Amino acid sequence: DRDEARTFLRSLSGVPHKVTTGLAFTDRVSGTTRTIVEETEVLFSRLTDVEIKDYLDTGEWEGAAGAYRIQGRAAFLIERVVGSWSCVVGLPLRAFYVILRDRGYPLDIRPEKAAPPARPPGIFRRLSRGEN
Repeated sequence: DRDEARTFLRSLSGVPHKVTTGLAFTDRVSGTTRTIVEETEVLFSRLTDVEIKDYLDTGEWEGAAGAYRIQGRAAFLIERVVGSWSCVVGLPLRAFYVILRDRGYPLDIRPEKAAPPARPPGIFRRLSRGEN
């Protein structure tokens, strides 16, 4: 609930915490399983009560582990990430790629095959045009 989310965010304020994500891949042919555990350190800036309230008002915290989603508005509140950003999102992409590559399922990462860059969230588009 909202009060629990507020408590979480206050406890994360200005204090580094670790996010751990596990990944397992089972090869159905050989029956072997490979597991990887990724750990990433996240440091929120010192959050004011107003920042916490404003973030809670977005509702983005609902259903999120630790009461935040790094890929959303919480990114404005985070001072530092040491390790894999995608680990914090919930799927450590480099580890996933390595497992697939090592099992003979290479992903085509050549630039001409890459997806077009994602459009930045609305606030970034407005700021880049000089709007507030």
